[in-house]
Amino acid sequence: GCEPLTGKCTDGEKRCSLQENRDVNYLQCVNGQWKATQTCESAHGYSASCNIDTGCKVKCHIGYVPSPNGTKCEFDSKATCTAGEQRCSGSEFHECKDGHWVISADCSNQHFSPGSSGVTFGCREDKGCFAECASNHTLCNNTCVDTRIDSNNCGTCGKSCGTGKCVNSVCQ
Repeated sequence: GCEPLTGKCTDGEKRCSLQENRDVNYLQCVNGQWKATQTCESAHGYSASCNIDTGCKVKCHIGYVPSPNGTKCEFDSKATCTAGEQRCSGSEFHECKDGHWVISADCSNQHFSPGSSGVTFGCREDKGCFAECASNHTLCNNTCVDTRIDSNNCGTCGKSCGTGKCVNSVCQ
């Protein structure tokens, strides 16, 4: 883990210190002690960095603007757009409604319950939220399954073998 910056310092000194949660503290020496004067937060929708001379700086994704103190990004509900436009920003899917961007879905994996490893979650402007499964797996009811052996999705999604088994996509 990251240890906090401790010890004596010279007034006016500045440092950036990475935290365990991936945020960065901007520190300044006041009265011979390090004081965190800003936290440069990193999250979906933007990335944050710390500059020893200027403090926190954020680079916002489309549809976001820097917060008043400049340490994070906020959704820009005032940005104008054309009806029918769609955008992804981080894991969020945005659609244009009445000339303004609205978040229509959060595409993080909380909406899916993967049944196998290798599932990929994301947002695509042409299809919105999606989940893709590893090879030899199929997405059925938001779960990745192997239709060659899954007795509830044998050969195709929803085909149940009842009390039987699924072998090579055929109910036995």
